[in-house]
Amino acid sequence: MVAIIGITLFIFLFYFLASFNNLKAEHRFVFICLFVLSVFILRIVISPELNKDYDGYFGYHDSKIPENMISFLLGEPYLKIMYGFFDLFTDDKAIIFSGIYWFNLLFVTAFFVWLLTRNDIQMWKKNILFSFFYFLFAFVLIRNSGAYIMLALYFYYSYRKIKFNVVLMTPLIHLSSLPVLITYFHKQKNYYIYLISILIFAVLAFIFLFPIIASSLGTDRMLSKVSTYSAETETVGLFHKVYFVFVSFILIITALAYKKKMIHPFIITTMALYYIGFMINPVMGFRFVPYLLFAIFFFNYNGAYNSQLTRTLNVTSFLLFPYFLYTLIDTHNL
Repeated sequence: MVAIIGITLFIFLFYFLASFNNLKAEHRFVFICLFVLSVFILRIVISPELNKDYDGYFGYHDSKIPENMISFLLGEPYLKIMYGFFDLFTDDKAIIFSGIYWFNLLFVTAFFVWLLTRNDIQMWKKNILFSFFYFLFAFVLIRNSGAYIMLALYFYYSYRKIKFNVVLMTPLIHLSSLPVLITYFHKQKNYYIYLISILIFAVLAFIFLFPIIASSLGTDRMLSKVSTYSAETETVGLFHKVYFVFVSFILIITALAYKKKMIHPFIITTMALYYIGFMINPVMGFRFVPYLLFAIFFFNYNGAYNSQLTRTLNVTSFLLFPYFLYTLIDTHNL
């Protein structure tokens, strides 16, 4: 355990040092290399079987590709395709899942390295996103991570007037991204009217129509998710309530900093999805937190990047390490 804590500290330290926006390119390259090396060492030390979601993937994942195309598309085919790819090389299920976890690690790490190179995002924001989501995305989730990252890239590039149409593929990775894809039409004149209408319809459909459609298409696994979300109400605890307060605090600060710019479709939509999800079930609401924070932190902010407050936030973001370590310990049986 001491070795794991030590390696985790190095991972955080190297990422923190690489996140300075005024860092020389060669220095950042060295810190990035050390960060990636430390991550690989930790992945070797901590077997994927130790993460708390592993049994759910390993024991209940159906690798068979259904003949019905609609069932295939609605069944989040990304993981099935990944499984099929590694199945070409071995029949050992444990090795196949190990390969999937390693691929996921490379993909997620590449995203956070990309984030380090964005000088138009403040350092403290990079470190908050890294501290909150790196272990969750890279070591635990092997479906949701891709959807979160693709939509994060979509937010970033859309804020900067760059098209990123690949985001339309995210429902094939994880269906949780489907409501967030409403933002693809954010340039429409009556977007907010459409948004309210779609959200009302989505809530009603989730409650009344989704179980019927899922059952008729033979997608029992999708139907089980409805029951899972309902059952997870019992697991709601202090963590979700604290997160609710934290997210609300972030939104208040965002409103004070962005003022009228706060009224952006990406921010308003993800905020609405989070609060509606939280009212239905705090566990469900938590699924939308990454989308909301990416929408807020990737905003093309034109404020003072070199103010005393910003410099203070940048340096004090190192104090996030305990929470970074907690996200690792909380998601694994160490």
